[in-house]
Amino acid sequence: MLLSFHVKNSRSILDITIPMTYGERKAPNGYEEMELSPFLEAGAIRTVPCLAMYGANASGKSNIVKAFLSLTGIVRRKYLPATYSPNKLHPEDSIISYALEFLKNGHTYRYTLETDNREIVSEKLEENSTCMFSVEKRTLHALKITTDVYTEDKLSAIFSVECLNQERLFQTPFLTVVGKNYAGLNTSMSAAFSYIINNIEVYPNNNFPFSLSLGKLAGTYENKEVQAAFDDIVSILRKLDIDITRMEYTQNVI
Repeated sequence: MLLSFHVKNSRSILDITIPMTYGERKAPNGYEEMELSPFLEAGAIRTVPCLAMYGANASGKSNIVKAFLSLTGIVRRKYLPATYSPNKLHPEDSIISYALEFLKNGHTYRYTLETDNREIVSEKLEENSTCMFSVEKRTLHALKITTDVYTEDKLSAIFSVECLNQERLFQTPFLTVVGKNYAGLNTSMSAAFSYIINNIEVYPNNNFPFSLSLGKLAGTYENKEVQAAFDDIVSILRKLDIDITRMEYTQNVI
């Protein structure tokens, strides 16, 4: 469950946090009598199942999505300085900051990342407010993830070899290296990496094939049936009362 997303100094964004939880006493009036629950619930945490952003043209809505895409792209692959795009109205601030807070397996995680025009400046993962690891000035502080085999010195060596490029610039997140190459090292890091990679998908525009969206919707069904997903789409369109009463979908296999 996604709890919040924070971004600072990215494109037109100066500093913004997008909360995705209902604060105490903020649930909609009469929600207990609603046919469908207006929130997702996990213990005392309630998150919104759907969040809409609206505003005037060129007000920065798309830049929030692009910032989200930038963060997930860095974790999936590595940081590409060519994507560096800070807020040009405040040139004194050269650091772009991201923070993602989410809930997985009953644990709350907060992953933060900062970049400049050359490399990752800092990286940190917290679980239930406890710092699991952090990186500052290309120095790894392993803290809670060391083992008898993977001592802090060994983890620092892994960081130096796999996170720094030939110019000794920090461009591959430590979370990515551990998540991809050392998945059994630490359950918290594996859980955080898996959530970002497997549970978050960002589409910066609507130009994707119908078959892709249908497949994604089908993935929400336990039986993975595309037909069930398609029937749901038809049902929703009928309820919109836009004179569509029947649709057919044929998949051509080449």
